[in-house]
Amino acid sequence: MLDLIIVGKGLAANTLALSLQEHQLSYCIIGDPSLSNCSRIAAGLWNPIVFKRMTSSWKADEFIKELKVFYTSAEKRTASQFYTERTIIKPFFSVEEKNFWIKKSQNGLSQFIDHAIYTANAQHKNLVIPDSYGLVNNCGNIDMQSFLNACEDLHAENKNEVFDHSQLRVNTDHIVYKNIKAKCIVFCEGHLVKNNPFFNWIPMNSVKGEVFEIEAEGIELEKEILNHNAFIFKLKR
Repeated sequence: MLDLIIVGKGLAANTLALSLQEHQLSYCIIGDPSLSNCSRIAAGLWNPIVFKRMTSSWKADEFIKELKVFYTSAEKRTASQFYTERTIIKPFFSVEEKNFWIKKSQNGLSQFIDHAIYTANAQHKNLVIPDSYGLVNNCGNIDMQSFLNACEDLHAENKNEVFDHSQLRVNTDHIVYKNIKAKCIVFCEGHLVKNNPFFNWIPMNSVKGEVFEIEAEGIELEKEILNHNAFIFKLKR
């Protein structure tokens, strides 16, 4: 009997599977990756700051410390590279915006915001930075395609098939799916949970975002992210 059945093929499913491996727990991961590409096309960014309110993201300090340990360990286990630490460039378009930034950098956000104010210069040529900018540290991204591809090769029990909810039998101390017996099951289906008969009562609506890959000569961004309404950063691949 397995410890766990995981339903899904995205970020949540694969990070859970890697955590189970670390704790030497057995599992089977089931899902059809063609049903949803949300994780695969995501930019994979993390940012400790909510720019709209200039507050820190929920438990940002705890999560960032843990994600560094988790994903660098995953890179070693999969012999792959997908974790990149970056700095966010935040241009200032008004004196008020700059002064508010300075105030926040000296108070609650001092662990994430660089205290200095930088003047636009030739270092970031061809970028629209009108006068000055600030920097946010402890940012970065996961190359989601590389991460998911690496995980595919790591899971011993990996079934690329549509999960048939009608085939699931729930007992008091275990569950059975087709011929697979496990102690419990976790659904990591994302927006597809609306089609799950066990959880279709959850009031969930799909959301939409867009990520564009462009070719732009002359923009020099190595490990920086330019952020103003949208973001720009350099892909490794």
